[in-house]
Amino acid sequence: MNTPNLLRTAGVFLLTAFLLFQTSTVVTASELTYQPINPSFGGSSLNGSVLLNQANAQNTFKEEEDLLADFEDQLTRRILSSLAWKITDSAFGEEDISSGTYSIGNIDIEVTEDADGVGVNITDYSTGGTTTITIPYY
Repeated sequence: MNTPNLLRTAGVFLLTAFLLFQTSTVVTASELTYQPINPSFGGSSLNGSVLLNQANAQNTFKEEEDLLADFEDQLTRRILSSLAWKITDSAFGEEDISSGTYSIGNIDIEVTEDADGVGVNITDYSTGGTTTITIPYY
């Protein structure tokens, strides 16, 4: 073998060994940890508003407002609430309610009074469901 080639090969070997030794002592590793972002999965609760704002900004669906339907819903809720107050007042002896059937939209509410208390039969014609409630006198 030629001496200059041998010296060159030995030099490359020594240089490679030196670089491997240097890099192996410099490299350090640590434990990998995962921290979720979403507060629903254990992330910081401070991220909730940021994620909600990002989702709202990306939402292209806009629900159309139907003011007449909203008014009808509010009126129906108000009438049902008033009727519920009258029924409970009648059950507690504060006010008498007249027995009969009240029709509100697709709902019929039949109110009866007997010795056990105030009976309420609710029939929803849109679903076909019927509910019966008896409120005892107090």
